[in-house]
This record gives sequence, structure tokens and C-alpha cells, in this order.
Amino acid sequence: MGELTYTIEVSENGFFITKVIVLAAGQLQTITINPSLTYPSTRGFLIGIAIFAVGIIGYMAFENQLLPHLFPLLFAPLIPVLVINKETYGESFALTISKTQL
Repeated sequence: MGELTYTIEVSENGFFITKVIVLAAGQLQTITINPSLTYPSTRGFLIGIAIFAVGIIGYMAFENQLLPHLFPLLFAPLIPVLVINKETYGESFALTISKTQL
């Protein structure tokens, strides 16, 4: 008995992953869809970290009377929130294949 070839395509919201699977006799392959963080949850996490960092920097600057000098530094934690947008964010899942010989 020869090898069988299958093509599997998984898509979500315009993102496609295509895998070609070659099965030999007595071989079992398991395909797993691994979800990753979605764009809204990643953005929420970044906003939370940015608010926390701005609070710490602002508190340290206020306590040491350096607020006018460190005021521009308060905007530095907001840069990742502005840079990561929906178009540049990656896929929301990945496919992994594990092979088992029977």
C-alpha cells in the first residue's frame, strides 16, 4: 500500500493555514488547532500594563519632585498600544501535527 496525500485548510476571519499531509501505511497523524491570544485580549493586556507603568512613573516623579522633567517619559509605555493594530497583528491560531506509527 502506498502513501496517501491530503490537503487540509483551516481559516478564520480571512486568515488561512494550509497543510499537506502525507500518510504512509500504519501511520496516524493528529492535527491540533492551537488558539493564540486574540487581538482584543492582547490590546487590553497592553493597555493594562501601560496604565500600571504610567502610574508607577508618575508616582516616582511626583514623590521626587521631578514631574516636569519626567513628563515625556509618561508617554513611553503607550507606544506599544499605538504601534500594534489589527492589520499588523498576527494569526489567532496555529496548526500542529503529531505523527504516530501504529
